[in-house]
Amino acid sequence: MASGSITPRRRRSRCARGPSRNRAAPRSTAVGRSIRRKRPRGCGFEANAKSNGIHVHWARDAAEHNQLVHGILSDHGAKSLIKSKSMLTEECGFRPYMASVGIEVIETDLGERIQQLDNEDPSHVVVPAVHKLRTDVAEVFAKTIGTDPANSDVHYLAEAQREATRPLILAADAGMTGCNSRSPRPVLLSSAPTKATPTFRRCA
Repeated sequence: MASGSITPRRRRSRCARGPSRNRAAPRSTAVGRSIRRKRPRGCGFEANAKSNGIHVHWARDAAEHNQLVHGILSDHGAKSLIKSKSMLTEECGFRPYMASVGIEVIETDLGERIQQLDNEDPSHVVVPAVHKLRTDVAEVFAKTIGTDPANSDVHYLAEAQREATRPLILAADAGMTGCNSRSPRPVLLSSAPTKATPTFRRCA
């Protein structure tokens, strides 16, 4: 069967059980366990973060994580949250939980946003919408942000999503990002320059 005739659901299933993902998962799990055995909890990050005025919260499970974040947002009266890519929040069922308490979460990662607009979970930890063809994305965007359903040019689709999401970023009450790793020492983090965020941030 030609790839163009495979439904997004079937492509999603194939991607989820693909060989590259199966090979990577055991190694990433082993690396994580090795780090936890050799390093104390937080690896010095918590103490250094606190010394710089940063509040650090620990959650034992998904429910406590969601409640902690909800409490922080509620304390500041936030009703909308702009969020970058975070697989932890996917594992915690974060968006459905926030929706249940009246807080809107808007994804900014392109793949995550595609899946959010299509009311689907990510199909891959690195490329959330890898199972979708550009024609699938064109169909999703046409229904949700008003793009031309006949135009599946990737540059057109990406720019349309940026233009549709930028006002939501500027109007959001709060922001949230994931973290692949943390350092106990001060480091300079670089982010892609946009109109909504500074190019550089100082982080403990």
